[in-house]
Amino acid sequence: ETPCQVGKMSNRAGRTITRESTIYIKDEAFGEKTIGSIGSYVLLINNITGPGLVVLPLAFQQSGFIVTTLLVGIFGVLSAICCCLLAESMTKIPGNELFGGRVEFTYLVKQFLPRRAYVTIFALFITSLVSTNISSIVQSGQVLDQALLEAGRACALELYPNPGFTCITNPEVEGSNSVFGDSFVISVGYLVILVVSIPMGYLNLDDNILVQILSFLGLMIICVIWVVYFANNTKLDQPVPPTASSAAAFGYVFFNYSFVITIPSWINEKKSDVKINSTIWWTTFVGIAMFFVIGLFGALAMEFKGDSDLLTTLTDRGVADYARITTYFFPLCSLVTSIPVFSIIMRYNLIENKVCSTWTANFWSVLFPWLLSLLVYGGTTINYVLNWAGIITVGPLNFIVPIWIYLVATGVFPKIGLWRDAGYAGMTRPAHDVVADEGTTRADSAYDAVASSPDSEERLGNELKLVQCSDDRKKTVTFRSLTAHNQMESDAESPSLVLQESLLKPSERCSSVTDLQTGRTQYVALPAWTGRCGAYSLAGLIVFATLVATIYAIVATILSETHC
Repeated sequence: ETPCQVGKMSNRAGRTITRESTIYIKDEAFGEKTIGSIGSYVLLINNITGPGLVVLPLAFQQSGFIVTTLLVGIFGVLSAICCCLLAESMTKIPGNELFGGRVEFTYLVKQFLPRRAYVTIFALFITSLVSTNISSIVQSGQVLDQALLEAGRACALELYPNPGFTCITNPEVEGSNSVFGDSFVISVGYLVILVVSIPMGYLNLDDNILVQILSFLGLMIICVIWVVYFANNTKLDQPVPPTASSAAAFGYVFFNYSFVITIPSWINEKKSDVKINSTIWWTTFVGIAMFFVIGLFGALAMEFKGDSDLLTTLTDRGVADYARITTYFFPLCSLVTSIPVFSIIMRYNLIENKVCSTWTANFWSVLFPWLLSLLVYGGTTINYVLNWAGIITVGPLNFIVPIWIYLVATGVFPKIGLWRDAGYAGMTRPAHDVVADEGTTRADSAYDAVASSPDSEERLGNELKLVQCSDDRKKTVTFRSLTAHNQMESDAESPSLVLQESLLKPSERCSSVTDLQTGRTQYVALPAWTGRCGAYSLAGLIVFATLVATIYAIVATILSETHC
């Protein structure tokens, strides 16, 4: 079955236009294109910072401010480049030149990469999002339990080893992340986080923007209070060294930039007037600045015990009350609001790739991480499980796969997915077989055919786009595309259709794409370095940096677990 090739349209002039499918999906399981500029900036900044803020001060102390600052900047720039590469790759999907369709991260993998790679990357993608949500769930619940214990007592339903309801006034095991030690419990903190985040996980991404804005405002207030406390407690007699023997910063910084895989979901639901590249770069610079300020000032003010992070250190008894109380709100502002976002992105990818139904996708993306989190809620098990999950998934998904997709989509690598494997991918190669009258150009005939389409077809929501592509040498190519949404009520689940009549080949690049009817321009490409040599050079740099950070993280984790 090839659901994309659904037929031809005949117009009054007798011309025939082949329609190709877009990947636009109108479904309640997906959001609308309603995320504006403010929502876009807030959503991406929240995705970039998050829990990564609390480990940067330790990195500055252990590796020195010169090394850590350079790594924060370098990996930040590389992650932004990978985001832009994903955005440009999305425009290579037929019918999505102006981001009018829906192209999730794993859908790009499915279209451009071999099937075995798609299966492997899809598994890594789900593992990454599930492990990230488990980490946020456990950390948020444990900090809230600690806050309740600080207020008087913390209570939970203990499942093992002593089933029953229990309340404590002192931590059961000193040094444990959980105040309940190694016991398997359903704590009050866990339930509060569950009640707050699960309903938002069933919404769409655009429905969560107000919560993201409130979360961002809360995060900014917390950061300002932290900086004030750091400034009042800076220990100038123990300055942060310029360099240090530890290479811990490689791992700490590297895993802070795991937001790349969330970019396609944001692009799919942003408003058409939101600029992609500028939004990505500005939010990345804000994230870098926040990492630097919190990391350096925190390193100058705080003394860390072992590998404890900023959250653990700021909740000690010796910390000023205003800073300690503020710290208890950090998980609510930074972690809890990220849980539904990753659940939604997971659901989008499961549904778009037709892995399972909407109901089943909601179970695996929203509920399943909560069930797994119960197994690692007590003790320090979560540290080992999620550390290895991050090592295995973060580097390939956020740095290597985007480069691979881009090189294939733009023709630098041989095309081995999109056109060759059309039957599996569920797409067909653009036919460009508009039948023209003698003496007319192909583009004119395409436009005339659309303009003379029957009224019945106009009522079905046909949308004509005149699009101009400009490359880095200011050369322009104009092409036409026709998109029809929800052709028949009885055929409501059919994909939308598109006519694309163009001189633009799939391997050619646009530095900008302009809708000639509205004058709206999308800048979807990087500067002119992206020739074959430049593309290979950048790919080599990103892959090399990723491998170095990943290998270091593996070695450091093994040495720490063996106490060497």
